[in-house]
Amino acid sequence: MIAYMALNAVLIFAYWIAFLIYFKKKNISLAIILAVIPSCIFLISGILLRHWLLVCFAILFAIGHIYVTKKNAEESLK
Repeated sequence: MIAYMALNAVLIFAYWIAFLIYFKKKNISLAIILAVIPSCIFLISGILLRHWLLVCFAILFAIGHIYVTKKNAEESLK
């Protein structure tokens, strides 16, 4: 449980930092980072809590979220 809370705290802090940087300088790589971090949070939560259905849906979420974020970032930064 300590690993679960520590990893989530680190990832949430990293997400906040990435978001602050993204507001100052918008680019595709930061947008992708903002999609990968929540995907990692869901995936790590599922693995550490041994909720295998959450792991399955975290993988689906990651694929969809990263794809949509990449497409939106490409369109908005043209």
